[in-house]
Amino acid sequence: MEKDIYIAYPAYVGAFEESFSNALGEEIKIKVLTSSVDTKKVGLLILSGGEDIDPNLYEQRNKGSYINFDRDLTECNLFRFCYTAKIPILGVCRGLQLINALMGGSLYQDLKNDAGYPHEGYHPLKVVKENNFFNMFKNVNSIHHQGINRLGSNLEINSYYKNIPESITGRNILAVQFHPEFMHGKESNLFFKQIFTNFKLKGD
Repeated sequence: MEKDIYIAYPAYVGAFEESFSNALGEEIKIKVLTSSVDTKKVGLLILSGGEDIDPNLYEQRNKGSYINFDRDLTECNLFRFCYTAKIPILGVCRGLQLINALMGGSLYQDLKNDAGYPHEGYHPLKVVKENNFFNMFKNVNSIHHQGINRLGSNLEINSYYKNIPESITGRNILAVQFHPEFMHGKESNLFFKQIFTNFKLKGD
């Protein structure tokens, strides 16, 4: 049974619809997930980029993180809702960071100041664990100033850049620190097509 693609944050609907549509060669629609949606209809939850994660979620004081309390609360609830129901979750940038925090991990609030690793506009990946969902990516974009410090429970690192995890997996979890939805080309098309077909999704 084919299921729908849902996203937690409406502002990123257009970017992901375009990415999936380009990858599949047909128009793909993405819906916004709320707690009232029947889980039987949800084939994938996307946790997208955006503001910083509230440091309270990983037991740190705020050292300059720009946060959105309402969004954090909503996405925390949606993550738990889908994780418990074993619905596949795709985390991108902030989404990866939120997943890591909710799984008991922590973040560097600023990579340059806390880790000595300023992010760069485009960089290679160091693969440490092969994964068919990520194998197509050799060089990726970078639009973040935070990153994983301590890895959360039951998560596995697939690739790094300068000791900062760039892709992780877990039970029904795929997450990347970079933005494949902004990488229009062969690599991103393969990525989104594989997700669509593997999870038996539909986009109408």
